[in-house]
Amino acid sequence: MLFGLSPDWQSGIVMGSWTIGVEVLFYLLFPLFPLFALYARGLLGQVLLLALAFALSLWAAGWPAPFAHLGGVYGALTHWPVFAWGCVLFQLWLCLRDKPVRIRRPLGVALLLIGILGNALVFYRLLPPVPGLSD
Repeated sequence: MLFGLSPDWQSGIVMGSWTIGVEVLFYLLFPLFPLFALYARGLLGQVLLLALAFALSLWAAGWPAPFAHLGGVYGALTHWPVFAWGCVLFQLWLCLRDKPVRIRRPLGVALLLIGILGNALVFYRLLPPVPGLSD
């Protein structure tokens, strides 16, 4: 079970044993997903879930340093914000899909430009480093 929680246990007896750890974590955490869906409804709930995911991700990546064994590059908690971002973007889509085109189009272009700018900032390392996730 420690395969996905501790980088020291990422490798096992067989070459692909890390996949067993990921599968075990999925089956342990799967019953919690309906709770997230019930209690984090709406855009505000999803944004709060995203904030919690980022906080846990930083904590698991080693901020503060004594908890670095919970995260690492392959840790489940360090990648939880990706799931939370998907939830937030879906809620945004639900909120905006019934708006008129004159509102959706400029907003969509602005979001695309923000995404392009964010990717450029990450690529050129112009954002501050995240503890445990930077090279």
